[in-house]
Amino acid sequence: MTEYRLRPFEPADRSAIEAIHRECLFMGHPLPFPIVGLEDQLRLFTDYYLDCEPELATVAVDQSDRLVGYLLGCVKPAQQGEWQRRRALALGLRWLREWPTYYPFTRLYFKLRILDAWEVIANPSPELPAHMHWSILPEARNCVSLLMVAAFAAQVRERGIPEFGGEMFVDEKHLNAHFERLGGEVRGKVKHHTFSILAGQPIWRITLVSQPRPRYF
Repeated sequence: MTEYRLRPFEPADRSAIEAIHRECLFMGHPLPFPIVGLEDQLRLFTDYYLDCEPELATVAVDQSDRLVGYLLGCVKPAQQGEWQRRRALALGLRWLREWPTYYPFTRLYFKLRILDAWEVIANPSPELPAHMHWSILPEARNCVSLLMVAAFAAQVRERGIPEFGGEMFVDEKHLNAHFERLGGEVRGKVKHHTFSILAGQPIWRITLVSQPRPRYF
């Protein structure tokens, strides 16, 4: 049986983190077709954490030190929000400039992503003093997910922060699942148009909120 361990993020881990993010983007799998400019869009969701709060990042590695998952944390949500708005605006302007050169699948993908962004604006996630962004390869997910959440909870608890949250994508079948053991209470739910089209069924982005309890399992 493969064993995994957690360790703090190191700058050399960056390319592996980006690769896992890309490989697990669509419900734990890669997108089914190539997208022009995808890497820049994905960095919108990782660069802040790695550049501005790297001390909160944790990675999971297997016995050969291969990265199999990561958890990036934020305890400065106002700073992160402003950073992401600036970066998203710059990226949106780039899409407009390059739009005539995109082929149909890329155009469809970005149209759906813009629609997802509007859903977030119209139905904002609950404001939290700390949050996490994470992704784990399917082979390691059952083994390390609770450990990674517990590691971040410990960091939150050390800072005296009362609660934290993260997001997951679920289908209708798992929408009413019990998430207490993993992430706590569901406080936000919006339809994810991009994944719904790709999956051929409704996919929801849910926000899980938990208190940093001393024990998780």
